[in-house]
Amino acid sequence: TIIPLMPIHITSMFEEKVIPHPKLLSKVRKITSSGGKITDKMIKDIEASFTNAEFYSMHGLTEAFRSTYLEPNQLKIRPESIGKAIPDVEIYVINEDGYECKPREVGELIHRGGYIYRGYWNAKEESEKFYKSIKVLKNVIDLEGDLTDEIVVCSGDYVYKDEEGYLYFVSRKDDMIKSCGFRISPYEIERVVYENLPIVNECAVFGIANEKIEEEIVLAYSASKEIAKNELLFELKKHLPNHMIPSRIFYKQKLPKISPNSDKIDKDAIKKEVLEVV
Repeated sequence: TIIPLMPIHITSMFEEKVIPHPKLLSKVRKITSSGGKITDKMIKDIEASFTNAEFYSMHGLTEAFRSTYLEPNQLKIRPESIGKAIPDVEIYVINEDGYECKPREVGELIHRGGYIYRGYWNAKEESEKFYKSIKVLKNVIDLEGDLTDEIVVCSGDYVYKDEEGYLYFVSRKDDMIKSCGFRISPYEIERVVYENLPIVNECAVFGIANEKIEEEIVLAYSASKEIAKNELLFELKKHLPNHMIPSRIFYKQKLPKISPNSDKIDKDAIKKEVLEVV
C-alpha cells in the first residue's frame, strides 16, 4: 500500500506503459519520491493512475536517509519546495559565519537527529568532511553537557527557507558557479529551462574555467531535435539576468546518467566532453 520511488521510476512506468488499470491500484495509499526533480507530468500521471494515493516529495542525503518532506496538500502550492524536516529530525540553515539564516537567505543545510549514518565505509577523510561535531551549531542552539559529543551532518546542500519555514534547494556547495563576481546556482538556470522550454527533455548547467571571468556557464540539453541557439537564448533572457545567461550551449540526443539505475545526470562526463571540443 506504500510505494517508494525515484523520479526515474515514475518516468519509466509511464513511458513504457506498464501501469495497469487504476482500479487495480486503488489500495495504494501513499507514494514517496526522492533523489531527483518531480515534474508536473509525473504528478499528473500519478494522480491519474493511483487515484487514492497521497504523493510525498522527499529530500534525502547520502549521509542521512531522509531529511525533509513536502506534504501532499502543498505539492501544487509550492512545487519547488523540498518541504520541512521529517519527524525526529531538526534542519538548520546556517551561513558562513555559523549563524542561522534569515528567510530567503541562502545557507548550508545542517541535519541533526535521526537517520544519520555512521560515515563512509573505509573513507575517513570523506566522512570528516560531512560528519561534524554539533559545535557547528553553537551560535544557533545552547550546548551543554553530553550534548557536545553529538554528530550532525553538514550536507553541502545550499538551501533557503521562506517566511513559513518551507525549504528550497538552491545548489550543491561544490556545484556553485563563480562568474564575474557572482555566485550562481546551476539549479536556478535549469529550473527556468524546464519551466519555459517544454521542448527540452533534460538539461544540465555547470561552469568551466575561464581566466577572465573565473568560470563561464555551460548549458547542455537533450530534446527530440536541436533547438536554434538564438531561440534558447531569447527565452532565457526573459527570465534571467545577463550574468546567468549561458555562454556555451551543447545539444545531445540523450544526456548521460551517473548509473543505469539513476536519473541523475552525469555532469562530470558532459564537462569532460565539452572541454575536449572547447
